[in-house]
Amino acid sequence: MKRICIGVCLLLVLPLSASGAFVTVDPDGTGDYLTLPDAWASVGAGDTVLMSPDVHQVGGGSTGWPLTLGPDSPSVVGIEGADQTVLAGDGVTSAFFIPQDVWDAHMDLRGLMFLDIAEIIERGGEYGEAGGTLVFIDNVVMNCGSSHALDASQCREESVIRGNVITANPGSGLWTYHYWGTIENNEISYNASGIVGACCEEPVIDCNYIHNNTEYGIWTGFNYTVENNIIESNGDAGLLLVSDGTVQNNIIRHNAVGVRHEGLPETELRHNDIYGNTNYDLEVTDGQTWIWYATWNWWGTTDPDVIDANVFDCEDDPGIGVCVTTYPFCNMPGCASSAQPASWGAIKALYR
Repeated sequence: MKRICIGVCLLLVLPLSASGAFVTVDPDGTGDYLTLPDAWASVGAGDTVLMSPDVHQVGGGSTGWPLTLGPDSPSVVGIEGADQTVLAGDGVTSAFFIPQDVWDAHMDLRGLMFLDIAEIIERGGEYGEAGGTLVFIDNVVMNCGSSHALDASQCREESVIRGNVITANPGSGLWTYHYWGTIENNEISYNASGIVGACCEEPVIDCNYIHNNTEYGIWTGFNYTVENNIIESNGDAGLLLVSDGTVQNNIIRHNAVGVRHEGLPETELRHNDIYGNTNYDLEVTDGQTWIWYATWNWWGTTDPDVIDANVFDCEDDPGIGVCVTTYPFCNMPGCASSAQPASWGAIKALYR
């Protein structure tokens, strides 16, 4: 059954621990601590640090950064939400750090704006050799990182990235190397690329609005499920498939290329609305020989010749072994839900 995204998607957030202590951080001196590093040594597992509505400096003369994450780290929550609670960096200092070989870090960050942070979560070792459980909800991320704004690699299946605005970052919005969890109800826009993965562990990308990224909207790794998203106006391709996965119930439009496939024949592309992309709606670059059944999609027309002209495969280049079959196709829009989640309006309002 097709999932319909509504505002409730955003409201079903994970509860904070009811058993731990709550402490407040307020630079004006009315809280328990002046800075988050001041509070960090006094809190532990199950505790929550409540950040006041203010600009909290990360680096730039504020000491104690980055903060080391481990299994006993507290949750950090903006009391008035991301539009009021800013962690502002100096462009060279990271906010948090996971030491190498720490695989059970607790990372729970909500209602915060991360602005000009070198890395939100810096990881020890190569290729993200540190991880744990990441809960990243209702945050805004702007002008953070170089390669990636939020490194979500090596995060367990209970991890969730939900309800965030990730925009205007010089690298990718999300890096999902060996990410196991869900990515849902986010707006990811105006980054170099939206979501970039490599070796991945069946993450679910669901109900996101991914648009106006310079290169790719989503660059998948292995065993992805991409469903119920609007992916539009991305500069290179809306969706780059480099391996097998499931792509269904998405609207993919107005990108340079709608879907570019470099992967395996096991990829399922079905019940999507793929139309109005500048160069091709579907482009295959793989040299292996197989037939890809990309059926039951809406291609913006019922004219088979027009559909074929917007699909680049073995018929266009003899060096490409992959031949695409698009028939049977949908006869009208609606292969994917055309209704945006009600929560997206609230998400966009955080920075627009």
